Amino acid sequence: MEPAVPEGIISYPGAYEVWGLVYDVSHEGLTRLDVYEEYPHLYTRFQGAIDTVQGILTDVWIYTVVDKQEFVAPSVEYVGIIQRAARHFAFPAAYRALLDSIATR
Repeated sequence: MEPAVPEGIISYPGAYEVWGLVYDVSHEGLTRLDVYEEYPHLYTRFQGAIDTVQGILTDVWIYTVVDKQEFVAPSVEYVGIIQRAARHFAFPAAYRALLDSIATR
């Protein structure tokens, strides 16, 4: 059985994990993040549950792009930020290898 993927999250066969960081933000911080993410025009958000190394977190705000389009390769700078965070926070080696394989523009 394949894991359920929340509506609005793009997935592809064999890719059921996304590693990232979870932040505890105030209501004011969430409002500022909404401005940064251009919510609700560029990104929308929904509350969901996520599985973390410390266990399940519920009521987590998850941002997703509104206008889904064909994949566009990210910039070298953007991938570099993600790669550095993955190393710093000791994400799994297989996930770091996946990040290293992403074609950039």
